[in-house]
Amino acid sequence: DDAREQAGELLRVRLTLGEGTRFGMHLNDANTVVRLDASGLAAAEGTLQPGDRVVGVDGVSTDGRLVRDLLRSDGTIRPDGSLVQDGRAVLFLARRPSAGA
Repeated sequence: DDAREQAGELLRVRLTLGEGTRFGMHLNDANTVVRLDASGLAAAEGTLQPGDRVVGVDGVSTDGRLVRDLLRSDGTIRPDGSLVQDGRAVLFLARRPSAGA
């Protein structure tokens, strides 16, 4: 499974927070995108799609960690899950499974 995952396309997605914005990505416990909110930053940016797996946040690997925990620890989101609105750009690295994987 790891070899197939590594063979997928690596995506770089930079989302910039602003007043009233949300990432709008719903991830499972494997950091795989299961749904995008139409009104969220990720859907508007257009790169990520369901099935993509987030493998890094701002240069930090998600290996063994949840994306939401990384975003809490770096101050992007508050403990209650609300976003800090400061114009911060967050770089997500994701891997899209290869066709036929």
